[in-house]
Amino acid sequence: MTSDQTSQEDNPSPEQQQGADVPAAEEVSNLPVPPDGGWGWVVVCASFVCNLIVDGVCFSFGIFYVELLDYFGESKGKTAWVGSLIPGMYLTIGKRHFLILFCMQVV
Repeated sequence: MTSDQTSQEDNPSPEQQQGADVPAAEEVSNLPVPPDGGWGWVVVCASFVCNLIVDGVCFSFGIFYVELLDYFGESKGKTAWVGSLIPGMYLTIGKRHFLILFCMQVV
């Protein structure tokens, strides 16, 4: 071997160095397939939007409270029950479903 051939093998060209960073087709095909088929992030985004809407209605009841007072013409105590029932139902139903789904399977 001559000295020119040795220097070319020791010092690869910039094109050869860039090609080393690109993964081969074999490496890409060895990536694991998501068990949900790739729809996991769609479910996460949909759940976020649902929680945003439901909690938005629950926590913005104070804005609607004055209008409900005028519309129904009832006392403040009776009208406040509407806003109290919303989070109460969320918490009650959530606990009941937890007990039914998870605790019954254990027994």
